[in-house]
Amino acid sequence: MSFDWIDYLDLAKNLQNSPDALGSEEASYRTAVSRAYYAAFHLALAFAESEGYSPSQSGHDHKGVPDYFRS
Repeated sequence: MSFDWIDYLDLAKNLQNSPDALGSEEASYRTAVSRAYYAAFHLALAFAESEGYSPSQSGHDHKGVPDYFRS
């Protein structure tokens, strides 16, 4: 099953727009930032892979993807 990472970005926007709807405002904002990061990371990873980047399939990709775009 493939996950659409844009769904994480949509969730982040919803949490930002209604931070107190599901819990504490701070928790909503922290979750929004996290979900937005993972949406951006996975979309960037997919693009980098389409351009030839070979992911390590580990946490090292969180550094490897930005490094790939810097080179």
